[in-house]
Formats: sequence, structure tokens, C-alpha cells
Amino acid sequence: MGAALESLAKLIESFARLIGVLSWPAIMLILIFQFRASIRDFINNIGEGSFKGFGFEAFAKRKFEAVAAIAAAQAKSEFRSSSTEASSSGARNISESVIDSEKFITERTLRGLDNKFILWVDDKPENNNYERKAFRALGVRIWSVRSNAEAINLIKDDNNFDVIVSDMSRPEGQLAGYDLISQLRSIGYITPIIIYSGSNTPEQASMARRNGAFGSTADAARLVELVSDAVNFSSARR
Repeated sequence: MGAALESLAKLIESFARLIGVLSWPAIMLILIFQFRASIRDFINNIGEGSFKGFGFEAFAKRKFEAVAAIAAAQAKSEFRSSSTEASSSGARNISESVIDSEKFITERTLRGLDNKFILWVDDKPENNNYERKAFRALGVRIWSVRSNAEAINLIKDDNNFDVIVSDMSRPEGQLAGYDLISQLRSIGYITPIIIYSGSNTPEQASMARRNGAFGSTADAARLVELVSDAVNFSSARR
């Protein structure tokens, strides 16, 4: 029982550290609500000293950490887009992102993403800290570069990436994401490329596909889904 309590305490502590910097208790409440059944089963089974048959097994712990990171990424995005306190619509967006990711991240998803390789191109990688935490919780390995030139040089040395995630605008150009796709396709590199930026209107999504992107999104939960789809697409093509 003591070991189980200690494990639960460590999980809650690490989770609190993950999202605590945002000072938004609503995120914790949303996640507790979403995982209430797993938490209840965990507490009910503490006396048995067993982690089998209920929520917080190895998979569920990784899923919980990934969903927490996705919620934090969505919260950061909401704060960034508003100079005022988080609105009810902001909390709703976070809740929807949590619900979407909680449903999507299954054991099958985790097996599909485990030990896959992402090349992430963004001149401000700190903006994606939570998204990277989510992917790492799901077993994905990530290499970060800040420019198209760095990405192409790295790919020439190691072309074993399963998917590339790129932002759109960088100092090298307002459409640097599209430029990267064009440059890679010109050298015959066919790995799926996903555009992940702060905005993704239907028009922007359509333009991204026309420019050769596998997909585009501004939502962290949707990014996980797109990466999983891209990995499956690449595997089926090999």
C-alpha cells in the first residue's frame, strides 16, 4: 500500500509540475474529470497493492502524461492569443482538446508511435515544449532544428525520420514551411510533412495540402493524430 501511495503521489507531483507554470487550475479539474474512473479504480485498489486491471498501468500513465501536456499546450495557446484572463470559450477549447486526445490515444496509437522519429523545424522550439513532452510520453524521438538549411543538412546525413513537423513563418521567410516542402521534394524526399502553426483556417489547410503538406493544424491534439496518421501512411508505403 505504501508503494502504491508513493507512486500516486509522484504521478500527481510530476503532473502538477508539468502544468503548474500556467497557473490555471481548470486544467487539473478537466483532467481529473476525464480520468475520474481511472483515479477511482486506482484508489479503490491501493489496498491490494496491485496496478493491474485499472487505469494507472504503464500505458495509462504515459497516456495521462501525454494528455496533460496536450492540455498545457492548448492552454498556452489560449493565453498567447488573449491579453485578458482565460475566457469560458478558452476553457472549452482546452476541454475539447483533452477529450479528443484522451479518446484518440489508445494502446494501438502508442504502439504505432513508439520509437518513431520526428524532425521538428521551428526557429523558436521553446514554443513547442509541451507538445514535445506529449510526444515523448508516447515514445516518440524528436530532433529539433531552427531552419530549412539545418533540416536539409540533417536529412542528407540521416534520412530515417518518419515525419517532419514544421512551423510556417521563420526569419528565412513568411512561407518557410512551404519552402521546406518544395526543397525536400526537389531532392526526392517523400517523408510526410505536417505544418504546425498558430493559425489554421480552412483556406490555410487547403493551401497547405496544395503545397504538398500531409496536413496542417494549430491544435496540439490534432497534431498527435496527424503524426500518427502520417506514420501509418509511411509504414504502409514501405
